[in-house]
Amino acid sequence: ALKNFLEGAKQGSAVMKITSMNCPSFTSLSSFIDLILHPIEEGKVMHNVKCLKQECDQSQRQCGRTRFGEIFDPLIAKLGETKVEIFQHMKIVYSKPDGSKGTKWELTKAAVTLEALLTSMRERL
Repeated sequence: ALKNFLEGAKQGSAVMKITSMNCPSFTSLSSFIDLILHPIEEGKVMHNVKCLKQECDQSQRQCGRTRFGEIFDPLIAKLGETKVEIFQHMKIVYSKPDGSKGTKWELTKAAVTLEALLTSMRERL
């Protein structure tokens, strides 16, 4: 949803164009993670666990939530109230024919503010 929003913003109003052009682009979840965390160390195939736990050395370059804020806080300041359509899985509780309760996951479409989307993403880092 964020990637699509940023691509669409480059076609929007002048404020949207200027603000979105200052955000780095990413093509996949992997490239997004690469943008937020320290680079993968030479000879390794995955990011350092310390980066994932927010325990890494951030004296040279910001990482994780701090880096996320560095990149996306200006976007929130200018376009935070803009609505973004997202799809998310919601846990649904239903009654079975025998009277017991069952649960299932259902994909639902929702409209949220860009600020709410980015805040939710930041909390999951």
